[in-house]
Amino acid sequence: MTTTPHGGRWGTVPASLVRGGTSRGVLLPLESVPPEGPDRDRFLVELMGSDDPGQTDGFGGNTSTTSKVMMVSHERTGGGDIPYLFAQVDPRNPVVDYGGNCGNMTAAVALYAVIEGLVQPSPPLTEVTLLNMNTDTRIRATVPTQADGAEVDGDFRIAGISTPGPEIVTEYLEPAGQRGQYPTGAPIEILNVPGVGEIEVSIVDISSPLVFIRAADVGLSGDELPDQIDGDAQLLENLEAIRGAAAVRLGFVERPEDSARRTPGIPKLTMVSSPREYRTSLGATVADADIDILARIMSVQRAHHAYAMTGALCTAAATKLTGTIPHSLAVPRSADSVRIGHPKGVTTVGVSVSGDAGEAHVEGVSVSRTARYLMRGMIRPRTLT
Repeated sequence: MTTTPHGGRWGTVPASLVRGGTSRGVLLPLESVPPEGPDRDRFLVELMGSDDPGQTDGFGGNTSTTSKVMMVSHERTGGGDIPYLFAQVDPRNPVVDYGGNCGNMTAAVALYAVIEGLVQPSPPLTEVTLLNMNTDTRIRATVPTQADGAEVDGDFRIAGISTPGPEIVTEYLEPAGQRGQYPTGAPIEILNVPGVGEIEVSIVDISSPLVFIRAADVGLSGDELPDQIDGDAQLLENLEAIRGAAAVRLGFVERPEDSARRTPGIPKLTMVSSPREYRTSLGATVADADIDILARIMSVQRAHHAYAMTGALCTAAATKLTGTIPHSLAVPRSADSVRIGHPKGVTTVGVSVSGDAGEAHVEGVSVSRTARYLMRGMIRPRTLT
């Protein structure tokens, strides 16, 4: 079987199906996909099957968390970093969003780098330095390894995944966006949203741009589960309208109604509230003392089943930034970590901040994930001509 650069008719491309954190996606060499442009978008849509109802004719799982692609360069940069490009493929429409990163699948990229021989194992922990090409952010990852490769077993557990695995730590260095921590210049914005009215938001860009609103401002208590949110059509319409208005404020689109089509994954919208006891979607009880902030995040116009990891990194950082909505609602119990309560449990994020409260600068954010190879082989894309 011969590998051809972009697949071609009955050509093949090496690929792996990998779970990273609470997401799942396809990882493949960046050099094996078409160059930037319509052909690449078409390739990714067909790979995930987003031009087919339910993504039946592809690798997607009909949710945003299972419709992700990581294109990893096998050519090292001058600094030795491993570049990778993230694509969020809309599970319901033939749309590809390159606007951000996926923190869950970044752990999968670190594992991929070891398994595919991009770095040499250095037991017991191998350091992998990554460069996310979407956000121009460097990530330092540590992967448990043995002499002949990556560890596949471990006892570390994350909320939302039933089985334990090896702990992969990812640390995002100087994670603020190109326009800084506050891409609109202020920790608080007032958006005038058609159909909703005026609403206060915080737009923060740490690892990925997020739009924060108070859950109470859209009539929620903050502990709702995804099915409750997704089952309220008017609420979904209002949340997308708010996100669309923020996308206009950020300059991503000219009209709010274009956001779902042109930039469905970025910015993400997050509803936050102060800690309170709640029940997870798995039936467990989380006490208010076990979290520092309660949050629900949207992903491609639906409630995330757990929590997006770039969203968790940004949420944790925002609680340390005076003047933001998350800072006003959080109940901090640690100077260097934040516990976020989400639908499937609790995620702890490390945060390194310098400067005083009024001029705080986020130097780094980190999170532990697990990752697991599900399949490794060759894919046969459709004809791209």
